[in-house]
Amino acid sequence: MQNLSARVTENTPKEIKVGANECRLVREGERMVARAVLADVIVAIQIPSAGFAAMLRFSPPPEACVSSLRLGALWEFADQALALIFESIRSMDIPAGAMLVSAIGGADVDDLTHGHGSELAAAVEKSLSQQGIVLNGSDLGGTQTRSVWLDSSSGRLIVRSASVPPAASIDSASASGLAFAQPGETSKWQPPVLRDGTA
Repeated sequence: MQNLSARVTENTPKEIKVGANECRLVREGERMVARAVLADVIVAIQIPSAGFAAMLRFSPPPEACVSSLRLGALWEFADQALALIFESIRSMDIPAGAMLVSAIGGADVDDLTHGHGSELAAAVEKSLSQQGIVLNGSDLGGTQTRSVWLDSSSGRLIVRSASVPPAASIDSASASGLAFAQPGETSKWQPPVLRDGTA
């Protein structure tokens, strides 16, 4: 019985949670998860040739009335964070064509997101375009909350939608405050974004 227990533990991927305004990198045997994604925008990056994957989560403010100055700072944060991650990737001589990039989230529910979801999605898409990145997959907009998994062993990116959005709980951050996990090696990758309509 102990041997069976040990095998199950060894084969179970380590789950790394991606919180508000964080960036995480994973190695083989680990998977990233972002739950309760409503107005937040997730950018998932897979690089099979380099053997790692990254997930960035951008979160807008929860309140309805936000100054244009604060919104501008949040959009600048997203721009700087994306520039930072892609600059790091390019420093490893990885061409843009070797990356699989997907964007998920940016939902809007009037009493919860106040239109910030669609604004953040547009800001992230603009930043990606300025970085010369063409999305391989996109699941942006709508009114449902999502959960996102990226499994480093299989390379699968899975998006699940829930029928009822959660209450928003969001903090802001600066690009210099991004949290990183160490990348490792990955041997198996599959590019598709799988869409699952269940919670």
